[in-house]
Amino acid sequence: MVHVDNAYVVGGVEGHAGLFGTADDVYRLLSVLLSAFHGRSEDHLFEKELLQTFFKPQVDTGRELGFDTPSLTGSSCGVYFSKRSVGHLGFTGTSFWMDLDRNVIVILLTNRGHPSRDNNRIKAFRPKLHDMVMDNIAEAGSIKGN
Repeated sequence: MVHVDNAYVVGGVEGHAGLFGTADDVYRLLSVLLSAFHGRSEDHLFEKELLQTFFKPQVDTGRELGFDTPSLTGSSCGVYFSKRSVGHLGFTGTSFWMDLDRNVIVILLTNRGHPSRDNNRIKAFRPKLHDMVMDNIAEAGSIKGN
């Protein structure tokens, strides 16, 4: 069942209908994108230049082609993702953030529409989750700061 009204209106199948899949599948796709972006792709599914175009900030939009970027304040990715990060926020609560500089991927698959589509607590939860993940990675010595 599609919970995005615009996709529902046209029968449920639309490119903007969100992020669907298992955490493993989403991670595999993002890993391929990240590897290709850095020119380390073994499967050559995506060209490095193409991804560099898609991950290039668009003037005065706060976005890249098809992806969100960290907001200056109150970003859903929290405070530790670098400025060179891309993400996606789904209406139903699904999201990912991928730090292109640090090679960090965080995926959140949830159903914020339960018990009601008026449930907006996901907006406060996402940055807390991302900060906690990045704090734990930093404590392990993998990353530090912005």
